[in-house]
Amino acid sequence: MALLLGATVPDTTQRVARVGVFFWHRSANDLAAFEGIQRAFSIRGVPVEFVVHHADGDERRAREQLDACREAKLDLLFTMGTRATFLAQGWVGRMPIVFTAVTNPVEAGFAKSFGARVERSSTLVRMTGTSNWIPPETVLHVFRLAVPKMRRLAILRSSDSGFVSAAELKDLSMAIDRTGEPLEIVEVVLDMRFGMHAALDRVLAADVDALWIPIDFPIYEQSAAIADYLTGKGIPVLSSSLRATEDAAIAGVVVDYPLLGQRAAALAFSILLDEKDPERIPIEMMQGYQIVLNLEAARRYGYELPLPLLAVADRVLGGEANGRGGH
Repeated sequence: MALLLGATVPDTTQRVARVGVFFWHRSANDLAAFEGIQRAFSIRGVPVEFVVHHADGDERRAREQLDACREAKLDLLFTMGTRATFLAQGWVGRMPIVFTAVTNPVEAGFAKSFGARVERSSTLVRMTGTSNWIPPETVLHVFRLAVPKMRRLAILRSSDSGFVSAAELKDLSMAIDRTGEPLEIVEVVLDMRFGMHAALDRVLAADVDALWIPIDFPIYEQSAAIADYLTGKGIPVLSSSLRATEDAAIAGVVVDYPLLGQRAAALAFSILLDEKDPERIPIEMMQGYQIVLNLEAARRYGYELPLPLLAVADRVLGGEANGRGGH
């Protein structure tokens, strides 16, 4: 069943836009981006009825919900994340799509290059959006600040939902090759038959200096449990996902997801109010990022955060933030 949400509307004479919001799963990244979308509509005073669908990782339910969006003849559809966008493109007819929280639109096949227009697979696809991609050199730099003497870094991925994390792994590996960094990445894939503890035992046996939790829903949704299991074992956790940064990582590098959602809303305004064609609007990339530190996580792993990392932190969890606000 769809959830209907309304924004604060000061102008009652303006037509109410009916806007779909489609989630593949309830990720912290996507939910925070939707908060930004709602805020942007409220600030702009655009009358709107949000028709929200949560597929919760069920493809059959997702198709039924997208069918409902198409049949409802919504004015526009927000797709939250990469998988949601994959499913929606070409499925909802010529309905305009604005995606957000798509980590790598190039690897996903949506565009030929960063900042380009969507590469249309058919004339039905009318789509643009915003991406949370962070250059891998930036991720590598932050991870290096967090664990300066790191020589072996484990990445924990899933086999079923790991498209985004596979792209992250590829990008970081290429960045390491370009920079000549003496860093080896050890890939550990979660086998659901044996569970998370078995995967973490493989990480511990790999003699690594740190564990990276990427943007991979089956992994980061268990980030609190990962932190519990690794407590006292001497391996710090790093992350590029919002949820794991808050639950488990000593340091994370993430974008401002509410702001990312607001930028997606701005693209929607161009379509709804200015009648621009979405396929003519280039994909927007976030130009900044946030370094988030978690003092409680560092204490759990018995790890002392380096002073150069503390000096550049934008947010500090479990302590006082320095208020830098983003790079």
